[in-house]
Amino acid sequence: PTDVPMTNTGQIVVQPVFSRTARQLQSGRKEVRRFTSGEPYEMSVTLMMTPEQYDTFIAWYEDDCDMGTVKFQAFWAEDLGFSSDVEMRILNYPKRRDRKFHFSVPLKLLVFA
Repeated sequence: PTDVPMTNTGQIVVQPVFSRTARQLQSGRKEVRRFTSGEPYEMSVTLMMTPEQYDTFIAWYEDDCDMGTVKFQAFWAEDLGFSSDVEMRILNYPKRRDRKFHFSVPLKLLVFA
C-alpha cells in the first residue's frame, strides 16, 4: 500500500543469501538447483505505522500478497541501490509491537535483484 510510511535507510539491513536450494532424493543423491535467476538478498526492515495503517497493511499482505507467497515491487527499493523493477517477498508474518502512539512492525524480505 502506498499510504504506509517507510523507515529511513539506517534501519534497513540488506545481506546476500545463498541462491541454491537442495533436497535429498530417495536414491540418496542430493539435488541442488537455483531458486532464482538473479542474486537474492535478505532484507530486514521495520515499518512504523498507525493502527489504521497496520490494518490496511495486513489486509494487503493477506489478500494481495497471499500471505507472503506472491512477489511485489517496492517503490523505495531504488533508494537502496536496486533497480526499479526489483521484486520482493515477505518471509515472516508482520507482527506488530505496540508503542505509545504507533506500531512497530519488523519484516524480513527476500529481494530478487
